[in-house]
Amino acid sequence: MAPKIYIVAAIGGSARELQMDTVNGTFPIWSSDGKYLLFHGRPEKSRFGRDWLVAPVEGGHAVSTGMAEASAALGLRGNLPIPRAWSSEGILFQQSWAAAGTCGVCRLHPRTGVCKAPHKD
Repeated sequence: MAPKIYIVAAIGGSARELQMDTVNGTFPIWSSDGKYLLFHGRPEKSRFGRDWLVAPVEGGHAVSTGMAEASAALGLRGNLPIPRAWSSEGILFQQSWAAAGTCGVCRLHPRTGVCKAPHKD
């Protein structure tokens, strides 16, 4: 079964599945304004397979950020970087599960949601 993302209000209640037009979703993180989720997913038509996707919490079309292509251009090998935190400064990512994994920051274009100028720290 493909992983799915569910949302539950902080005060409790029923879980609601985030409806997306993707195959699956893992590693979700909230936008700083709480309106969007960024997650690993696989869009229907991606030549890289998995990518970071952004979807409105209220439901709707998930947008591919292009992080798969950007991380390959940075020379990050292996799995797609794991998003760890999302602030107004950008998205902090970690390249691997290991504590010594490469970390970096990626900023998303405010209108298109596309990853621009990721860099390793």
